[in-house]
Amino acid sequence: MYRLRLRADTQGTRDDTVKHLGARFTQPIPLREGREIAVQLDWADQANGSYLTAAVVLSPHATQGNPLDTPDWLKVAYVGVPPGRNARMLVELRAHGRDDSVETEGWPETRREGRRIGVQEINSDFATLIRTLVILVVISLIVAATGTWQPLASVSRKTYLFLFLSAPAVLGLALYNFCFVPKLNQGFWYFPVSFLYVSVYVIRLTDRLFDRLGRRMATGAGIACAVATLLGYLWIQPSSSDSSRASFFYDEAPKIRAFYGNSPPQILEYDDGIITYATGFHAMSGMGLTLDADAILAAGGIGAHRSNRNSLLELGLERGFNRFCTFSYPGRPRLTAESSDRDIRSAYSHLIGRQGRRFVFRVEYASSDGALSIIEARRRGDS
Repeated sequence: MYRLRLRADTQGTRDDTVKHLGARFTQPIPLREGREIAVQLDWADQANGSYLTAAVVLSPHATQGNPLDTPDWLKVAYVGVPPGRNARMLVELRAHGRDDSVETEGWPETRREGRRIGVQEINSDFATLIRTLVILVVISLIVAATGTWQPLASVSRKTYLFLFLSAPAVLGLALYNFCFVPKLNQGFWYFPVSFLYVSVYVIRLTDRLFDRLGRRMATGAGIACAVATLLGYLWIQPSSSDSSRASFFYDEAPKIRAFYGNSPPQILEYDDGIITYATGFHAMSGMGLTLDADAILAAGGIGAHRSNRNSLLELGLERGFNRFCTFSYPGRPRLTAESSDRDIRSAYSHLIGRQGRRFVFRVEYASSDGALSIIEARRRGDS
């Protein structure tokens, strides 16, 4: 285990210049599969962190200067966002002198205001334990307030068995999303049952409380809930990216269906199914979802855990899925009908991996805004 403590004091310095302060290891750190790097960042609750960036850089090149000047590195950083306390995470990669943004938290298209760094100087597992205990306390208070507490001996063994088997699965998914997934993000889409269960419970609880209130108080409470819902919606402010997804369903998908007419393609979709659902095309999942055993082995994993040596595209071609597609998410280059084979290979290298060397790619369809492209793949040497 390596430990490094670095303190930066920028008070009283000029803000029209850029200063780099850092430290490096004189001995190389062996990076291999299973190696875990943990970094504790204390943002110190900055009153104005607009000019502050804290980053960890991994580079295979030894240097006495700035590692960002080397041709290869991986950087994980928090960048201060004007005008004050907020920050955003930034993950960037440089390979052979070429830069790529791996994660920008939607910036600048969405979340331009950044966010407060949630947990500081607390181990993530311990923070999850604290959140779980808080939830248990709240549920206990709800049971006590509604008068639904009952002696433990009054519950049958079969009921205990059912609860012990089902509750961890339902509440585990809900806790996972609550603790680790940004609100209204993908975890809420993929695990709706757990949140439906919790939502139904809240509705039932509200119904019981309203029964105990008079008509006037119940009406006032209902109005308060409606106002709170409206204010919550305005505070969340659905992003433009959500609007673009809706536009894809209603505007772009009909154009794609018209483009292919009576000869719909079979596609390998490197997304969560939105393209397949909107177009009705036969598809094979590039994300590992609902694949058979042979395809999962070819994918080398599921979702973000795909291997760079995966052969899923090759297997897809053997099965007749000779096109692939995905949305161009923030930080990824957008393709047009004029994009070259090299452009396509660079844009989707994180998906297709090394198997892409065996194919020639061509943009067959590209949306006008470049957010979606359908790529035809042919083996090299095929006519």
